[in-house]
Amino acid sequence: MLRALDKLAKIGPVRVAEELQTTAGATGDQAREVLALVQLTGSNDDVLKQLEKLGTDSELGKSGVARLREVILQVEAALREKRQGATRRVDRPRAGLYTGLVVETTLDELPDIGSVCSGGRYDNLAEVYTNQELPGIGASLGLDRLLAAMEELGKLKDVRTPANTRPLFRPRRAWSTTFA
Repeated sequence: MLRALDKLAKIGPVRVAEELQTTAGATGDQAREVLALVQLTGSNDDVLKQLEKLGTDSELGKSGVARLREVILQVEAALREKRQGATRRVDRPRAGLYTGLVVETTLDELPDIGSVCSGGRYDNLAEVYTNQELPGIGASLGLDRLLAAMEELGKLKDVRTPANTRPLFRPRRAWSTTFA
């Protein structure tokens, strides 16, 4: 199911619905409901209200919406401005590793470049290495994407450094490039 949803932007909702039915065993109605959930749009408040309506029959759904509301309030307080947006996107196939909130950041000026910083909660990910149950969180920074974005936006200066003006080492003898 997660792999199919991750393809939404690439193959569109019709083909994702088909894949949800063929590979995940969803009914047509279930596929439509899942797609409706992941395609919610609007302000944070609008999305939270829509989510509350969708999860009214489930204590787990109510709890999840309440937790998301709290996270949004905390982020708004930390940033002192309301620039972040709650998205209902399911993370890539590795989403099975995540056990809680996943945060991804994009650049306002280049949203199509993808996430440049992300992280999430990974309860018991360490079980691969130990017999102990350990909670954990992790984050990553997409340095290549950030540099590519900075270059595209003209925010990098063309700087010559010693590293790109002379060779790293000087060979002891000249190399021959003659081939028979």
